[in-house]
Amino acid sequence: MKFIILLFTLLICSKGQAQKPDWISSPKDGCSAFELCAVGSGSGPMAAQIAARAELSKIFSAEVKGRLHSSTSSNSKTQKDVVRGEITDDVFMTVEEKSEGVINAAAIKQTYEDKNNFYALVALKKDEAAKAILSEIQLIDEKIVAFFKENSRGSLARALKLYEERQLLHWRYEFLSGTAYPCPIRYQEMVDKKLVITKKTISVLLVVDLFSDTSAKKKWGKEIEHMAAKFLLDRDYKVSLRPKDSEHEKVLDVELEKEKMHFDVDGFEKYKITAVFSAKNKAGEKISQINFVSEFTGRNFEQALENALPEIKKFLNDHFDELNFE
Repeated sequence: MKFIILLFTLLICSKGQAQKPDWISSPKDGCSAFELCAVGSGSGPMAAQIAARAELSKIFSAEVKGRLHSSTSSNSKTQKDVVRGEITDDVFMTVEEKSEGVINAAAIKQTYEDKNNFYALVALKKDEAAKAILSEIQLIDEKIVAFFKENSRGSLARALKLYEERQLLHWRYEFLSGTAYPCPIRYQEMVDKKLVITKKTISVLLVVDLFSDTSAKKKWGKEIEHMAAKFLLDRDYKVSLRPKDSEHEKVLDVELEKEKMHFDVDGFEKYKITAVFSAKNKAGEKISQINFVSEFTGRNFEQALENALPEIKKFLNDHFDELNFE
């Protein structure tokens, strides 16, 4: 009887001290050559799976950052049509969001549990992931071709920004498939065409009409003016702020309006803030327009407007090139 109890105890201990699977420390050991794998651990099965997909995402990010660093270190703006190193944060965010769907498609291949943690091995089929990313690239290519044909400052700026997004996706595609998928319009072609267009100076009169509130206009008018002027200058427009001294060809009319909304929280107010950016010719006829509308809260109107300004700036960053002055 004592022998049986001892044997049973040894079996339990042996089971508890069993070696962890090799794939926990080396995910490749649990994968085929046609899969990309990662391991995550957590206090429960779901936490382990989430951690594993996060590790998979890091593999993509590390690959992209490595290639981006390589292109930046080359000290040239293009290297075999590779976009310059300074890719904006919003483009990174857009690509991360698009890649998230691919990462979520990774399957749970193996799991393991010890007395401290749960472990999960996720596997992403390279060919299926590459196909999904290629679909995104092809949609971007259609837009790039259309903007290139439009042949305006704004459309070329949008095409170049899309090319940045395409490059980040393409590096992921190349990493998974081992092959390249060239863009129908070369990056340098877009740069050269933009340089030709921006050689022609276009003078834009900037007019800001900021609410009917004198104190708000005095405090925030210059900030709005400087914000809009920077977007124009960054696109090689000549900016004028005084109509009498200006031989302007175009006008950027910026109008901001407020509407106080019902709000039941004591000590705070809510406002709907509308910002309209209109591109006009010298005669004041509207050529194009973009509209920002959102609601903001604050202890007073000025605080609500202060909260709105970063969102207006983000809106301009995303949509300013939709304004066409030509």
